[in-house]
Amino acid sequence: MNDGAMGSLVLFPDDLRPRKRLFGCVASKLEFKDEDGIDVLVTLNLDNEGKLFEVDSWKVDFKPLVRIPDDF
Repeated sequence: MNDGAMGSLVLFPDDLRPRKRLFGCVASKLEFKDEDGIDVLVTLNLDNEGKLFEVDSWKVDFKPLVRIPDDF
C-alpha cells in the first residue's frame, strides 16, 4: 500500500471477482515500538464479506517503519 513506508499491505489484491472490496471490521490489533522507540499500531482488517482484507500498519509519527522488533 502507498502508506509512506509504514508497512501496510493489501491482502489478495488481485481478487478479480465482480465486487468492490470494502473495509468491514478489525479482526485483530497489536501495538509495538519501532526500533527508534516510536509506537506502531497494526490491525488485521476483514472486508465487508468477512474475508481477509489488509494489514494496516501506522507509525504514530507518520515516518517510515525502521524495523519490526524480534520480541514484540
